[in-house]
Amino acid sequence: ELDRHVVFWIESLAAAEPLELAGVPATELRLRPGQMTGSGVASPGHGVAWLAAGGMEAAFLDLADTDGHDLVPVSRDAWIRLHGEETFDCMTTAELDARRLLDEGLPGFHEILLEAESLGRRLLLVDEANLQAAQATRRRDDKARARTSLEALHSPGLRSAKDGGAMAEALRMIGRREGFEIRVPAVPDGEEPSLDGICDASALRKRKVRLRTSGRWWLGDSGAMLAVRHEDGQPLALLPGMAGRYRVADPSTGESRLADGSTSASFREVHCLYPGLTDSRADGTAGLRDLFRAGACGVARDVAVLVLTGIAAGTLALTPAFAVSRLAGAAASGVNAVPALQLAAILAGTGALVALLHILRGTALMRVEGRVAARMGALVWDRLLRLGPGFFRGHTAGELSARSLVFQDVRDQVAGVTADGVLSTLFLLPALGLLFLYDAWLGLIALLLSAAMIGVTAMFCILMIGPQQRYLETMRRLAGDTQQFLTGISKLRATAAEDSAFAAWARRYHAHKKAEIRLSMLGEHLAAFGATVPALAAAVLFSTVAVRGGVETADFLAVFTAVMVLCMATVMLGNAARAVAFLKPACDQVRPVLASPAPARRAGRARAALSGRILVDRASYAYSAGGPKVLDDVSISAKPGELVAIVGESGAGKTTLLRLLLGLERPQSGAVCYDGRDLAQLDSVFVRRQMGVVMQDSALRPGSVLDNVIGADGSLTEDDAWRALEQAGVADEIRAMPMGLHTSVGENSANLSGGQSQRIRMAAALVHRPRILFLDEPTSWLDTRSQALTMKGIEESTSTRVVIAHRLSTIRNADRIHVLHRGRLVQTGSYEELLAAEGKFRDLALRQTA
Repeated sequence: ELDRHVVFWIESLAAAEPLELAGVPATELRLRPGQMTGSGVASPGHGVAWLAAGGMEAAFLDLADTDGHDLVPVSRDAWIRLHGEETFDCMTTAELDARRLLDEGLPGFHEILLEAESLGRRLLLVDEANLQAAQATRRRDDKARARTSLEALHSPGLRSAKDGGAMAEALRMIGRREGFEIRVPAVPDGEEPSLDGICDASALRKRKVRLRTSGRWWLGDSGAMLAVRHEDGQPLALLPGMAGRYRVADPSTGESRLADGSTSASFREVHCLYPGLTDSRADGTAGLRDLFRAGACGVARDVAVLVLTGIAAGTLALTPAFAVSRLAGAAASGVNAVPALQLAAILAGTGALVALLHILRGTALMRVEGRVAARMGALVWDRLLRLGPGFFRGHTAGELSARSLVFQDVRDQVAGVTADGVLSTLFLLPALGLLFLYDAWLGLIALLLSAAMIGVTAMFCILMIGPQQRYLETMRRLAGDTQQFLTGISKLRATAAEDSAFAAWARRYHAHKKAEIRLSMLGEHLAAFGATVPALAAAVLFSTVAVRGGVETADFLAVFTAVMVLCMATVMLGNAARAVAFLKPACDQVRPVLASPAPARRAGRARAALSGRILVDRASYAYSAGGPKVLDDVSISAKPGELVAIVGESGAGKTTLLRLLLGLERPQSGAVCYDGRDLAQLDSVFVRRQMGVVMQDSALRPGSVLDNVIGADGSLTEDDAWRALEQAGVADEIRAMPMGLHTSVGENSANLSGGQSQRIRMAAALVHRPRILFLDEPTSWLDTRSQALTMKGIEESTSTRVVIAHRLSTIRNADRIHVLHRGRLVQTGSYEELLAAEGKFRDLALRQTA
């Protein structure tokens, strides 16, 4: 009885210690009775652990030195930090009472606690003074920065020395080259903003890449990139030059040098940067104009090259007309063959020049279409990643895949043909000019003929829009259905529903092929019309000359050649009609993604390291405005390191509460807080990076076991993977497999049992040592033995653990259990307390043991 009162007294005093005095670090060593060896922050999972601290180098609450204290009580709120690898005895309060040592231990606890409290308050005063000094310095810096920015209006080259440092300047160089703006977040004095911070503030996504010498990367153009030098961590800008060779720009010195094969060896890491759509609309939506404006940034130079080479090639294409006219005139006047040889040489030179222009045009076209398609695809993916869960409930994975890849289809089917069609209009202008130069009447006839041909082409283009719309829509739905059928093929077989699935697929496929056939038919009609254009133009030209007469042979041949060039340009324009018809329906595929409101960007939101303290304060939530409440005035809490369980019948709101805790949904009233700060004011992505999450219906991805545990994190090793697998209770089973960690994981994890897949997902959540661990039905696929191993690993974890459970036997050792019923919190307590009381928990327990 005495030991329980002592434990209550120590825990109450420790919990009363103001958090701001000590903070709450992550527990690294879980204390258990007996002799132990370890280092770092140590605390027990439950109750109070007494350490024989004589001779140890340690600090109580990170404040008071334990030197001079033989016995130090440690609880979850009163931890101890072991400065080195220490070996010590750990005892329970009952053991201490049995040894008659409580009279010695309690006064020592009071003394060291008051010492820590006194030192903490003095440190708070120092922190307050430092904070006021820092605020004054920041105000001065803000004023100086504002003055510098105003002066920069008259001196564009002027930039504040504190305007982000070398990293920000390197990113500005890249932004000027690629057409996006860099925003620098506020950072404490004496620090420079990190790459992640600048990317978040500037709505940029980054991707780490590897520059291979075998690919001669320095001679291509993959866009501007950011590199970090190996020796000193200096950020560098890799900028493609006009001649197609990269230059390495150092923002700290202003120097720039050409890159070569040995350059990449000096880089520690290299990143490609992708701008996102800016939040220019208050409602969070975006339009196609925003998408095209952002996607076309940085291509002005290549577009100018494309247009200029097109005009030049179109003008040079008329050289044969001049040559024929000159040759016919010379022949009519009886001149010798010298002009013919001269004209042949001119035509040969013109042909070579036109070939060079076409090479330049093709290079510029590939750069434009590649850059625009890649950037627009990245913009759409960025948008998809930012959208809330409500958007994805109305779309299948296959459908969204088709929508996200639409700009790759635009590139494949539209870009080159459309560019040829646009350039063909540039060919029309010189040809028409030549016709009017020789004969205004023939020029007028050619102009009317061209207008008629373009009108017919436009008619076909309009007729193609409807079938193209149906073609893309049915293709998207067919992709969605096919993906679902293939994913659920085992369920279809188990329920003998193969025929129904085939019938549903056949209906989609029939509609898709019907639209495709109609589209192909219109395309063939347009091609047939294009084949008759030269003959029709020649017939009209001959008829006009026959009726009017009085046209010189040389002039007629020149006009005829120019008309053929005109026809060629018109046919090229017709070939582009189908591609143009594809453009509008393709853009319509992306409209739902752009029209759905996206959450505001995270720039300016706090990025705080979590201690593991959770509070849900009177949260209510409904899936639709005015709809029934899924959660109604729910309040729960968890201290750092606690194991908290949430139970209830199906539909009670457990998973919805988890989505609120993860920031995937926002409560309509109330708040979700971490360490006393509202999640709405925090950077939710940064918060989730400090969490481990195992959702009930999540699946392993194809790859290996190692890939599924450590993912793409290059800082993790196989040792980290084994540690996490041990903690999840599946390491022995993985070792027994022939390939171990490199065992292949197929589609739907067919070669693994459901329990193995579930524990591998749990290992993936544990591998980063998260401060908070959320587990939704963590043992639903496990047998009794595996469940015991897994729950032992969960209980020994030093993270704050929130477990949603149906099997009540898995949460016997939870610090606190919250019972939900129809969206309301109806009971809270320990397992024994709830089982002894009348209520929903006892009903659930009796139902499971009946």
